[in-house]
This record gives sequence, C-alpha cells and structure tokens, in this order.
Amino acid sequence: MNAPKQILVPADFRNTSLPVTAADIDKTWRTLYGECSGQSFDCKIATCWTIRNRVTLDLWKDGKADWWGEGFVAICIKKWQFTCWMDHNAERIAIATLGDAAAQECMLATLAVMKGLFPDPTAGATHYFNPKIARTPDWAIGRTPVCAIDGHSFYVGVEPGDPKYTKPKT
Repeated sequence: MNAPKQILVPADFRNTSLPVTAADIDKTWRTLYGECSGQSFDCKIATCWTIRNRVTLDLWKDGKADWWGEGFVAICIKKWQFTCWMDHNAERIAIATLGDAAAQECMLATLAVMKGLFPDPTAGATHYFNPKIARTPDWAIGRTPVCAIDGHSFYVGVEPGDPKYTKPKT
C-alpha cells in the first residue's frame, strides 16, 4: 500500500481573515469529495467558493442565520443543500481519508479557498448543479449561469427577490 502524500499547509493559515476551525476544514473537504471528487481542481475550487460565498453572505442583512445554515459545517450538512450528504455517498465521504489523490485535491482546494489563495471563479455564486447528472432545480429555471466548469453550472442572485424563495419565518 502506498503511503499518502502529505499536504503542506501554509504556516500563516490560522491568520486568515475568515475564521475557520478544524471541523470547518474537515466537513468542507469531505463535501467537495462527495460533490466533485471526479472533477478537475478548477471545479473543486469553484464548488468550494459556493460554500464560502454562503458563509460570508448575510442574505437579509439581519445578522441571523440564513436558510442554508450558518458557518461551514452547518452549510455543508444542511438538508437539501449538498446532496452528497443525503445519498449513497454519505457513508463513503464520512469515512474517506487523505489516502488518494482526489481527497488530497479536495483538501488542498478547501485550504486554498478558505485562505483566499485563489480568486472566486464563480463571481459570487451560491448555487450550482450539474445538468448532466441532475434534473434542473426550480431555482435554476429561466436563469443564466455565470459560468460552467466541468459540466457544473454556477449561479448568483438566487436569494433575495427570487419568487421561488421567501424569507424564512423567524
């Protein structure tokens, strides 16, 4: 069995302006592993940016948790947000290790996006889907994606003002 390659983390990673925990890093790389492990590194970066964009966006400028959750962990595991945690992949990604190249790329993409080492290729997207493997969600009907990477279509502006979403009752 080959020993896994080490991933080097920048020494100043903890000094990022976006506070993250070990749990944030763990849940995010695993989400990428479930959502796009077979895709390019660029797709992993873009997918991770959709998670980060949700973390940093306050939809109704009210300081309260948004409908998709608050923080990396909550956003990744919120029901109906990232299907990899709801389908047959959930067990696979929960027990995944950094012993293969795809998992290592997911970890590297997670660290790079959380640190801001790569610019956001999605122009602030908070939503995406792959039309080759999923039906078009209601929120995407009539919308034009801001970009497409490896078959994933990325979208902005799905939140406030969208007739398909309403502000949750508090």
